[in-house]
Amino acid sequence: MMKKARPAIKMDMTSAGAKTWARLTAKNVGRPIAIVLDDIVYSAPNVNGPIEGGSSEISGNFTVQEAQDLADLLQSGKLDAPAKIVAQQVVGPTLGKEAVRGGAMSFGIAFLVIFILMLVYYNTGGWVANIALILNLLFTIGVLTAMGFTLTAPGIAGLVLTIGLAVDTNVIIFERIKDELTKGKAYQQAIIAGYSRSLAPVIDAHVTSLLTAFILFYFGLGPVLGFATTQIIGILLSLFCGILVSRLITDLWTKKNRHFNYFTNFSKRIFRNAKYKFVEYRKVAYVISGIVLLLGIGAFFNGFHYGVEFKGGRSYTIEFDRPVINDDIREDLKRRWMEITPPLKQLVTTGI
Repeated sequence: MMKKARPAIKMDMTSAGAKTWARLTAKNVGRPIAIVLDDIVYSAPNVNGPIEGGSSEISGNFTVQEAQDLADLLQSGKLDAPAKIVAQQVVGPTLGKEAVRGGAMSFGIAFLVIFILMLVYYNTGGWVANIALILNLLFTIGVLTAMGFTLTAPGIAGLVLTIGLAVDTNVIIFERIKDELTKGKAYQQAIIAGYSRSLAPVIDAHVTSLLTAFILFYFGLGPVLGFATTQIIGILLSLFCGILVSRLITDLWTKKNRHFNYFTNFSKRIFRNAKYKFVEYRKVAYVISGIVLLLGIGAFFNGFHYGVEFKGGRSYTIEFDRPVINDDIREDLKRRWMEITPPLKQLVTTGI
């Protein structure tokens, strides 16, 4: 009676690999040798005897597909340089839709709040800042699109941060203009002095932020790299729109003997009787700063709980349609994992 043929995997080694393989199999007769990739045991065949000559055969109750998968796994070991995935993220359509909706909502709320605040606080002068803000966002999105970048959640976060940076430039300039007007200068003189004397602090703030963004761009991977790229482009365009574009709009308006109003009843009242004794309470500030610094140093040496971006592995985000108990889910996942994972302590993992 003829036996039914079963699939098997043949494995041929180089001369150097054959010598190492012969030595390892001779020391592990009757024991399993695990085939491992990325810390996962895919098969653990028993060694029936010393294998010399570099030709081996793995047999068992394989299906054709299982034998082909194992052969492909062994074949991957022939690569001169192993493929190294530095960042990978898989997002389902439901989660992706929620991420886009949440990012767009946060971006829209931030934009709307800042847009209204500039008008409430700086009157008609706020329109200059808002026009510069809109142009800044359009330029940033245009540059990202032209360079073929993909929109990500960290990228949206970078755009939200860009809104704050773009408005911050005009806030510094407008506050300086208001100081000059309060001193009794004419509008034209106040505008010239406001822009010229605000240039140094504006550039200083943007340069420090730009250096941080460049560091993130150089060392970051995946989402961090996307955030840094958006931030760099946004900072550079913030300088362009906040200084050049807003000054151009102001000059075109004032040349026709028209002036923007930088005061509102709200902005006049809010800081009218404000007296903050920063210098008097500086020692208290020193003590608080010292305590926060020591706590930060202690937290650094205490260690961090690293995520999969640093430790490796897989992270899953699952949405349930009804309330669940976290402990029950954790125990169920642990039980299922033990069912599908062979007890590794019974295997002898040998590096080849």
